[in-house]
Amino acid sequence: MNSGRPNTNSSRVWLIDDDETVLLLGEEILRAEGFDVRVFSAAEPAWAATASGLPDLVILDVLMPGIGGFEFCARLRRVPGTEDVPVLMMTSLDDAESINRAFEAGATAFATKPLNWINEAHHVRYMLRAAKVARDLRKEEAENRRARDTWEKTFNAIRDVVTVLDPTLHIVQANAAAVGLFGGPAEAIGGASLQGLFPGPAGEQAEAPARETLATGRSATVELTCGRLERIWRVETAPVTGDGGSIVQVVHVARDLTNERRLESAVRQQQKLEAVGKLAGGMAHDLNNLLHIVLGHADLIEADLAPGRQIPSLTQIREAAGRGSALIGQLLTFSRHGAAKCHKEPTDANKAVASVHRMLERLLPVGVWVETFLASAPTIVDADPGQLQQAIVNLVINASQAMPDGGRLTIRVGTRHVGPDEPPVAPGAPSGDLVSIAVADTGHGMNRETMEQMYEPFFTTREAGSGPGLGLSVVYGIMRSHGGGIACTSEPGKGTVFTLYLPAAKPARAVTPAAERRPSAPQVGVSRTILVVDDEPAIRNFLQHALTRIGFSVVTAADGESGLQIYGEAPTPPDLVILDLGMPGIGGWECLKRLREAHPTATVLVATGFGGDDVTERALALGACGVAFKPYAVAELRRTIGEILARGDSTAD
Repeated sequence: MNSGRPNTNSSRVWLIDDDETVLLLGEEILRAEGFDVRVFSAAEPAWAATASGLPDLVILDVLMPGIGGFEFCARLRRVPGTEDVPVLMMTSLDDAESINRAFEAGATAFATKPLNWINEAHHVRYMLRAAKVARDLRKEEAENRRARDTWEKTFNAIRDVVTVLDPTLHIVQANAAAVGLFGGPAEAIGGASLQGLFPGPAGEQAEAPARETLATGRSATVELTCGRLERIWRVETAPVTGDGGSIVQVVHVARDLTNERRLESAVRQQQKLEAVGKLAGGMAHDLNNLLHIVLGHADLIEADLAPGRQIPSLTQIREAAGRGSALIGQLLTFSRHGAAKCHKEPTDANKAVASVHRMLERLLPVGVWVETFLASAPTIVDADPGQLQQAIVNLVINASQAMPDGGRLTIRVGTRHVGPDEPPVAPGAPSGDLVSIAVADTGHGMNRETMEQMYEPFFTTREAGSGPGLGLSVVYGIMRSHGGGIACTSEPGKGTVFTLYLPAAKPARAVTPAAERRPSAPQVGVSRTILVVDDEPAIRNFLQHALTRIGFSVVTAADGESGLQIYGEAPTPPDLVILDLGMPGIGGWECLKRLREAHPTATVLVATGFGGDDVTERALALGACGVAFKPYAVAELRRTIGEILARGDSTAD
């Protein structure tokens, strides 16, 4: 046999036959034709050689001792990767049974001896070429299958509702989101119309951009509302053109914008309420200053009266001013400036609702039936008990007024957990463990326009003279000051549900209360000097008059700059500074900061008509000794000043 060096660039051909002449002749001619030929005189060594690698083609004799050609071919076909290895079986037998048996064993072709090796060389080349084509086709098919699988996975991973429509606007393909919205079996969506996805009038709206795309050949967009829950969808369509440029399909993409639109609406409402809150806070500051002057002078008039004498008008002035002060307090609560007066403590929402229920049984009109459902889980929150009850009462009163002919009012306490990645249950509500208090009525409900304004101060749908319209505004402010939120669902004719959400209180740690200190009686007299810094002339005059009457020497300043200058130039520093926060120029906060930096021993009592979430904490952190909230009575001011000066005296001792 010729065992010359094979051409490594040629196809590997195995020639297996027990006839030495066939091997010599076949090897010589096939090598001359450029093939890399390896010959075997029996099937056993050829089979052993498959462990080291497979040939590109096998020429195999049928009748051989040991392993015959049929068996070798059958074994070869069971080896993975041999489906593209052509097998040419040759024999002197040309009966139909042998031919059938050869092909059943996996032969690619069959030749009868004696062979014309020149012709067979061409036959071999053809079979190799056909095998390569088969391999390429199989590879391309596998790549197409992988690409199709990847595309289908991507298509189904899209969270938008995507469908492909034919020119009659029937669905020919749909992703998983569309199948889920369809609600039926996946195979049923094929051939369906968009009415199956968007029932009712929304179906026609969803088809409109597709019809526009068919008519114009351009993309189109529409926004629609669908379903009982008023889901908002943005629908976009795009054309798919064929070889001739005509539209053969329309891609229809629907994105659910409901949460996005609700969030945008909540943000707009929040911004609007914050702006209104700032306005309300500013109004409250000016009104507090006016009431402060009115009540202060009423105190002074009363102090000038002979013992036992009373003036009825003074009583009326005090009562009216008290009502005004309460109204201003509600404005401050809405604007969050009242949170400084919020005294939080561990409060059981179950007990708060139970207490309110007992009170409501006496207050609500006949025909309003109240039910309460308390939570079985702990419902402890950090809250001001009075403000929490006020929020519940305000909601209940609103609910009862929405049922003039009577109805059912339900108060339900519950708990829930909101994960950090979940959307907030209400504007302003945090994540984590929450306690909820829901107040539901069976009244006339509200339309969208009313709901957009319901938290604004002084907004009311009731008749003039039935109240100032601050009930929901106050509830809104209380929730904000407590780090919670309020949600509302309502529909005309179907009642309203308001739900308060408050952060559940963390387990309390034992705290040893500080010993109560009782200041000694204040030492007042002409030797004590008070500097009053306030931009309101009437307040400066009132304080000068009131403080002088009780034995103080009073100096006044109209702004922070003047106050700093007077304090710095005084031969003896004033014993106390009463400093207003809401002033033009450098303002009260900056004045307090500069004063304490220049004179660390200065004693400052901050006065404000604003209040604020952290005004007391902030004032103390900057070195103030206390905060007085306007309007305050002369007796209250005198007591506060006495305590401050007494503390200073005891420290000096």
